[in-house]
Amino acid sequence: MPVRIESKLKKLEGQNAKRTAQKTAIDERLANPKVYDNANRNELKTLLTDQANFKKELAELEVQWIERQKALEQIV
Repeated sequence: MPVRIESKLKKLEGQNAKRTAQKTAIDERLANPKVYDNANRNELKTLLTDQANFKKELAELEVQWIERQKALEQIV
């Protein structure tokens, strides 16, 4: 069972790294003042929606990771 938990932890860590990179890219785009121009209103809306979604996914991944980590610690 520890192997399955460790495998799930590694998978969650990979997903977390991927989502963090995606959120960082969005944060960098949002740091550009031009994205706030009226001409870019649709892009801004998409970026803000994506940013919120990635924040939510990252929080969920963290909770799952903590739960698996606690389960592993109880076994070991």
